[in-house]
Amino acid sequence: MSGSSTRAAATISAISASGSATGASRSGHRAGSPSARSAGLSELRNGLSAAATTPVLLTGDFNAPSHLDWTAANSRCGYGAVQWPSSTAPANAGLTDSYRQAHPDPATSPGNTWSPVDKTFAGGYGYDAHTGEPEPQDRIDFVHYKGPLTVLSSDAVSTDLGTWPSDHAAVLTVFQVN
Repeated sequence: MSGSSTRAAATISAISASGSATGASRSGHRAGSPSARSAGLSELRNGLSAAATTPVLLTGDFNAPSHLDWTAANSRCGYGAVQWPSSTAPANAGLTDSYRQAHPDPATSPGNTWSPVDKTFAGGYGYDAHTGEPEPQDRIDFVHYKGPLTVLSSDAVSTDLGTWPSDHAAVLTVFQVN
């Protein structure tokens, strides 16, 4: 090819569902306590230095909503902006929320992953007085990324067939590797 070069575009998909993760990622679900999650993020920061040339993914069930969803313009449960530590820590480490990158407006695209299966609270956890009340619907599963990636699409995926293997929806993000 005299004087020209060709570069093939590659795509990768990342999926996050309760207890599942892809690639060399850490799942927030396994790291139960806030201090364990902080330790996991500290460990991840060491790998972020390679993100200029190597894609880095942090995926999983974070068991908490996102500060990108709970904003002053998108009041929820009587609250405006809430700086949820489980989403601000990845953002402060330079990671991008792939779903919010693809769908910037939380009011028009909430992307709820909790819980497409459980619409009412079944009791337990010391809260039996709330049995039968609506189960909060929110986005608590994430695919965060850093590095030479472009988000092509990102969606919350579940099924109404009753055969979905989790009580969470999955986040399916398709990336182009740059």
